[in-house]
Amino acid sequence: VPGLVKGEYHFNMPRIEDFSDMLVDICTLVGPALSVIDGVVGMEGEGPSSGRPVQTEVILASESPYALDYAAAAMVGIRPERVPTVSRAAERGLFAAGPGGLDIVGDMDSLCCIKNYDTPAIVSASFTRGKYPVFIENMVNRAAQPKPVFMHRICTGCGDCTTNCPAGAIEMVDGRPILKPDKCIRCFCCQELCYQKAVRIYRPWLLRTLGRGRY
Repeated sequence: VPGLVKGEYHFNMPRIEDFSDMLVDICTLVGPALSVIDGVVGMEGEGPSSGRPVQTEVILASESPYALDYAAAAMVGIRPERVPTVSRAAERGLFAAGPGGLDIVGDMDSLCCIKNYDTPAIVSASFTRGKYPVFIENMVNRAAQPKPVFMHRICTGCGDCTTNCPAGAIEMVDGRPILKPDKCIRCFCCQELCYQKAVRIYRPWLLRTLGRGRY
C-alpha cells in the first residue's frame, strides 16, 4: 500500500471488512510467487511504534501469503479466522483454511504455539456479521467500538497524530491532542505512529466481553 495514499484508503474504507478486501485484492493482483516471514525477531504488543521486540527465532515461507499468515497467527496464539485478511481470503476461496488445509514442511517443534505472546488488543469489531439483522449488528458494533485515548501525561505534543489522521479526527488544544469521536474511523494510525507510546486503545466492556477467547 503506497504510503502517501494509505490514509486515503483508510478514510474511504473505514469498515475492517472493506479494507481487508482491498488488501486481498492488491495481493491477488500482485500475485507473489513466494512470501517470507523473517521471524527471528518478532514484535508483540501494540506495534509498530509501541511494540516490543521478542526472540521468536522462526523463518516461515509459503507460496500462499494467506496460508503463511494463517500459520503465523496460530503460532503466536491468535485464532487465524479472527484475522480479517485471512478470513476474507478464505471466504473467497483463495486458500484452504484450517490445519488440514496446510502442508507444513520443516522443524515441527519450532512450529508449535509460542507461549505467552502478548497479542494486540485490536480485533475486528464486527462480532455479529451475518448472524443477526443489520440494525442489531449496527447497535452491537457501535457499542463495542474501541477508540484511541491520548495519555497527555507522557505526550510531547509533537502533533504527528493530528497531521497523519486520515479523517481529521484529532485536533491540538493547548499543545495536546483531543479526539473528535464523531469523526474517528478507528484506523488507529495515531497509535501506530506514536513513538512516545502516548496513545492507548480503550476497549469498552462489551468489546472485552465479546472478545474473551477471541484468539
